[in-house]
Amino acid sequence: MKSFVLCATLLIALCVAAAEDTTSIVVPPEQSAVAEDATKQAMDKCSDAMDDFKKKHEDDLEALKDMMGSVGDMLDKTRVWGEPKKATVIPLANTSPSDMARLLKVFDAEIEPQEQFKAISVKAAPDTLATIEQLVKRFDVPMSVKNVELQFYLLTADGGNYPVPEQLADVVAQIKKIYPNPEIAMAGSYVVRGCDGQGFSLRDTMFQSTPITFRGRVSVSGNPEGVQTIKLDEFTCEGGGPERSLWIQTDLAFVQGQSVVIGKSSVEGINVFVVVTGRVID
Repeated sequence: MKSFVLCATLLIALCVAAAEDTTSIVVPPEQSAVAEDATKQAMDKCSDAMDDFKKKHEDDLEALKDMMGSVGDMLDKTRVWGEPKKATVIPLANTSPSDMARLLKVFDAEIEPQEQFKAISVKAAPDTLATIEQLVKRFDVPMSVKNVELQFYLLTADGGNYPVPEQLADVVAQIKKIYPNPEIAMAGSYVVRGCDGQGFSLRDTMFQSTPITFRGRVSVSGNPEGVQTIKLDEFTCEGGGPERSLWIQTDLAFVQGQSVVIGKSSVEGINVFVVVTGRVID
């Protein structure tokens, strides 16, 4: 195609030059007829040459025409090429500049987080800049924090002070498979609230005024079906005074409303099971 275009260009240039050279010859009046005849012959030869060229390269000419049309359409659709970019600074109220910059990196724009000013600086084409500003308004909103209520139970397989709540019937059945003792009872119940993604801590007492502490970090996740899962990270339950005879440390996750046994320990020779359940508070 490149050689074809080059040949076409050269042919047209030669024809124009031939016409200009021939028609610019100054001749005496008595030879004007001869000059006119020579000019006509030169122009006819150029015309015949162009006709022959078109016939031989008709398909190439059509292809070139289509190609130029496609280039024109592409330029129309990408009219922002060469359009001067605009710069601005967008303040943020709730989102960190670094997080927002990472979110917007998919755009053809220069985006810099300005942590000290809690803002992002943006340089982009006007249409892109307008889109970025709309997305910032959409995502720079206060994050809803979920509160979680955790209920811990201490169950003993050696008798206790309180009856076991009905909602722990399944847990009791699991314990009896290991310790077939009908005297499973509740030694204590404790409630603590925490915020999604944050730590919690509760210090209280259990039987015989022995101190007990619950602590860890709670988080909540959900699925498209609306089932919410509560996760406890770095959870620790310790008690029993300086000897710390009760000690359980683990990570766990459970579905909201489910009761699970976290672990087993002992205090003063008494077997103790630590059970947890929880719910998300809107």
